[in-house]
Amino acid sequence: MAWSAVVPPDRRSQILALVTQIADRATSDRYGPAARWNLSSGQAGEALLLSWLTAAGVADHGDAATELLIDAFEGAAGDEPARASFFSGMSGIGFVIEQHTCLTSRSLPGDPCSQIDEALTDLLESWTWTGDYDLVDGLVGVGIYCLARLPRRSAARAVERIVRLLDEGAEAVGPGVAWFTPPEELPPHQVAEFPQGFYNLGVAHGVPGVISFLAQACASGVARSGTEQLVEGAVAWLLDQRVTNTASAFPYSVAPGIEPKPARSAWCYGDPGVAAVLVLAGQVMGRSGWRNAGLAVARNAALRPPGGTGVVDAGLCHGAGGLAQIFNRLFHATGDELFALSARSWLASTVEMTNGTPGRVNGTGFLEGTSGVGLALLAATTPLEPAWDAALAISTYGWAPLR
Repeated sequence: MAWSAVVPPDRRSQILALVTQIADRATSDRYGPAARWNLSSGQAGEALLLSWLTAAGVADHGDAATELLIDAFEGAAGDEPARASFFSGMSGIGFVIEQHTCLTSRSLPGDPCSQIDEALTDLLESWTWTGDYDLVDGLVGVGIYCLARLPRRSAARAVERIVRLLDEGAEAVGPGVAWFTPPEELPPHQVAEFPQGFYNLGVAHGVPGVISFLAQACASGVARSGTEQLVEGAVAWLLDQRVTNTASAFPYSVAPGIEPKPARSAWCYGDPGVAAVLVLAGQVMGRSGWRNAGLAVARNAALRPPGGTGVVDAGLCHGAGGLAQIFNRLFHATGDELFALSARSWLASTVEMTNGTPGRVNGTGFLEGTSGVGLALLAATTPLEPAWDAALAISTYGWAPLR
């Protein structure tokens, strides 16, 4: 169904006023420290919001977005060593530049995306499998950027290379394949709990993110040989991890000899994010079984009592804004009013948290801050389809079958 505002007309002006306030803060926000240029928490995330506001016709912040992206690119280019990471490095900034250019028709000087493409090509050729495969900092995140750059041949070659690396790292487990996270890739608090490593079930750091990328790579026509079988194996393994005796169908992770923990409701971990990925993979690859499995999980997640979801903040990553965006996306994929009702409920919580107690929004960035909140609110109040959520691996952007 065509994208439309999910909130009633009498609420839209109030919500757009809040988005405008968020954008006004971003236009005057010029950070110096290198930690502030990235997509996750810095200038690139702010620029993404300003670009989409401009495209939606709410306000023309295109020039301000351009300035923020110039600062972000220069900051990233000066970082030693340069990081490929999607949410903390060059590929995420490139993703925003690509969308900004298409949305506002404003180009950055020096064609920075071509420079990023060249650097990533060199990096991927020397990249060896170590387990760093995830969306936030690993191969999948770089792949999401490369998908956005299709049908350029350099992007197609990069996508093919990432698929090969993921194939190299895939392990035959149970009914399918999965990607193991070794202890050296874990932060100290997780090493203490999982000294031998684990299989991660979150979109942000685990197998669902791989499924989204591989399904899109296969459906784009870029990397069909062997990729379809790889996606099938990954989905089979993921669905085999469902549990029935907890509040969530999918736990945070699985590891031999360790009882899985029920996950909160979120994009990064838990049923909503996993469901959105299954629906997307089913749609782009024409697999109704995957789509239906994802929708069943999503409907149960939509019915989960708010007090039992673990939501305590407004951000996209693990907050109300992320749930609002996921259920909004699922509503537009299905027309199911249950998802619309859930999206509206979480939008109301997002507005309340953003306007309310301090600490419910973490900074001004995309994943946990006001820029991500603003994008979710904008998606609920305008008829412009929010393809920015391709950054969350729950929608497509940029790719089309190559001729």
